Amino acid sequence: MQKLVPKEEKAAPSPPQGSRRAGDTASNLGSAVDELMRHQPTLKTDATTAIIKLLEEICSLGRDPKYICQKPSMQKADGTAAAPPPRSPHAAEEASSEDEEEEEVQAMQSFSATQQSEAEPSQQVVGTEERIPIPLMDYILNVMKFVESILSNNTTDDHCQEFVAQRGLRPLVTILGLPNLPVDFPTSAACQAVAGVCKSILTLSHEPKVLQEGLLQLDAVLSALEPLHRPIE
Repeated sequence: MQKLVPKEEKAAPSPPQGSRRAGDTASNLGSAVDELMRHQPTLKTDATTAIIKLLEEICSLGRDPKYICQKPSMQKADGTAAAPPPRSPHAAEEASSEDEEEEEVQAMQSFSATQQSEAEPSQQVVGTEERIPIPLMDYILNVMKFVESILSNNTTDDHCQEFVAQRGLRPLVTILGLPNLPVDFPTSAACQAVAGVCKSILTLSHEPKVLQEGLLQLDAVLSALEPLHRPIE
């Protein structure tokens, strides 16, 4: 198990195809891992360590300035993909005509930009490297479903206790404040999934450290906002 999860971590920057498919592969995988850990108790510690490393990898992707969160696919409250609303024939014709106009404008702009670039010498722009878009919110949603299925697949708290003992709450709560997440993250299914994992740990293990880590994260956010409360000199 410890060798399997890090391989998935290295593959994280590639967009996950399963996030757009029907069904709940992440939850099913979590249930299977839970059964494996229960039938092979010697794997519990190593498997929990690998799970926490997966959360830390999510935090690393969310902090790395070379990445940017791309717009997530349309999702319902349960995280499944939602079909776009049907358009009327009249709306489709208007959209088609607008697309044609946009293509003409883009062609004119491209022609004018080409002429300008030929007339002026090329200049190097320093420090404007293009950031790599990654489906960070899809990563979070699928990983949270995977983790919650492992921790709350039954009414016992043994997995939760092991998770808390290995300090897994820190990266779990840190996900809520990653700088690469969009401003509407709190209203997304991914954020609700993180809260669901925290709730499961609190319900099953009655562990006060869940609230403690949450308050520490809140304190860090308030400390970062402290300069905004200072008077302008």
